Amino acid sequence: MTRRRLVHVVESLEPWSAQRMLSLVARRLPVDMFEQRVVALHSAGESEDLCRAELLAAGIQVDVVGGLRARSQNSERRSCGDSRVAATWGVRRFVARDAAEIVHLWDDSARACVGPWIALTNGPAIVYSLRNPRCDALGLDRFLERRTLSRAAAIIANDPTVRTQRLAVHPRYQSQWAGKTRVVRDSIEPAKTYRNDGIRSALGVPQSTKLIGTACRLVPDANVRDLLFAGALLKLVHEDFRIVICGDGPSRDDLRRFATLMRIDEITHFVGPAIDPDAVISELFAYVAPAYWAGPAREIGVALRHGVPVVGVDTPVRRAELDVERNGFVFREHDQGALTRHLHQLLGDAPVYDRMSSAARERAQGFSHPDEVAAQYAAIYDEVAR
Repeated sequence: MTRRRLVHVVESLEPWSAQRMLSLVARRLPVDMFEQRVVALHSAGESEDLCRAELLAAGIQVDVVGGLRARSQNSERRSCGDSRVAATWGVRRFVARDAAEIVHLWDDSARACVGPWIALTNGPAIVYSLRNPRCDALGLDRFLERRTLSRAAAIIANDPTVRTQRLAVHPRYQSQWAGKTRVVRDSIEPAKTYRNDGIRSALGVPQSTKLIGTACRLVPDANVRDLLFAGALLKLVHEDFRIVICGDGPSRDDLRRFATLMRIDEITHFVGPAIDPDAVISELFAYVAPAYWAGPAREIGVALRHGVPVVGVDTPVRRAELDVERNGFVFREHDQGALTRHLHQLLGDAPVYDRMSSAARERAQGFSHPDEVAAQYAAIYDEVAR
């Protein structure tokens, strides 16, 4: 059997939804069917150690074509143009070297950097993942996304709502693209057992302390400030909790300063980048998803699997992920009062919390097994390469 040559392209190897799904799928694809390489557009420093180790252990080549991802918002804006050009040429080099038959663009950054070049050539088959229900591309960038979608052999959305909202951005082509768009929901690795006292011991807090947290790349649109504001209000009536923010990014220093300004720096803990977010989520009392732009979040699935109730921004995607009022609450974006009220109820009402925790575990039982998801991806790759 001829092995298909497949190149995965992703913005970085930070351990978030797209990257962990890439790792989950790539490690389960049949070795006798696919020869794989993962190309990251930027280095993420220590943050990439987890995904890199998983891929290398499976015998998958991993390459990074760009420099260290910017740690401040200003430097990230300044380096955007230069890094995009460097990343494009770097990916071209690996695609040509491997004579790749399939290039899978796993996120919007990969599409923005590499999609236009591939879309304007008669190169390998493109598989494009849609993971964000909102399209922020404007002007030339939106035109290039349209070219990439038109050129793509397959489009994979991880939720029906994501598919509907993203294709609606280009109404003239919506019917044309619908036939090649598949919905493959994200999966989660089988539940691991973590030390119950792992994170608390590292933070130096009592084992009875309730941890309320989030895990994401720290950028302005992640709305982590809303969680800190809610923490400041909760501090007035509760004493046995801490705020845990897991992740790295250009907003990290600003969030630290904001926590100090709100006088909650002594109950706010920033963890990462060299840490498994799943280990943190597994020990949380409640998981907060304050970002509106995000599509289905793998981190929410991890929280549900470990019986952690979720409080997230109210979107169609989020309502599809949660059984609202059973295993979590939703609130309008930036409605800090509602977020505070929901967390206050979880902290102060043990029967409600226990009921939601049990419902969360029940909800997680309906997730697709990783092997089933990998089989769906394998079928798509095999189809587009013919």
